Amino acid sequence: TNTLVRRILFDDESSRDGKAPRAIGVECEDLSSGEVFEVHAAKEVILSMGAVGSPQTLQVSGVGDRAALERAGVKGIVHHNPLVGSNLQDHLEVYLQYLCTQPVSLYPVAAWTLRHFHERVAVGLEWFLRGTGVCASNQFETGAFIRSDAGIKHPDIQYHFIPGCVVGQLDF
Repeated sequence: TNTLVRRILFDDESSRDGKAPRAIGVECEDLSSGEVFEVHAAKEVILSMGAVGSPQTLQVSGVGDRAALERAGVKGIVHHNPLVGSNLQDHLEVYLQYLCTQPVSLYPVAAWTLRHFHERVAVGLEWFLRGTGVCASNQFETGAFIRSDAGIKHPDIQYHFIPGCVVGQLDF
């Protein structure tokens, strides 16, 4: 749509009795023309912008930890809620890839480089009829949740071993 939600619009009347304010719409920007416009909701506003986008939009709209919003220069703090934007964690990934020198990798099937359609059908039929073969795996063969330090109560690192095909794996 080439449109960016800049902030949530709130009903000024709803927050006067000490309750959380009621969202009534959003302020948007057309990224092609730079035009700023408002879209008002008939019933409710649903904010569905992901684990980072939703709290960021709430914060620039004045909802979040008051001290953090003031430090960031947010004008018009609408609702103090210290949990908004807290405890965010990134999901960093590192891929290690190795070129297989023997014909034992998943690459021919995973990259659909099988030369003939019947080879693809055969792979599917093997799984369907026998429950075996490369299609019998979801390719997430091994995983682990570990603690990075003995003093940490819950695991904070997650490992996966995926014997799968990553796009461009033969381009190195």
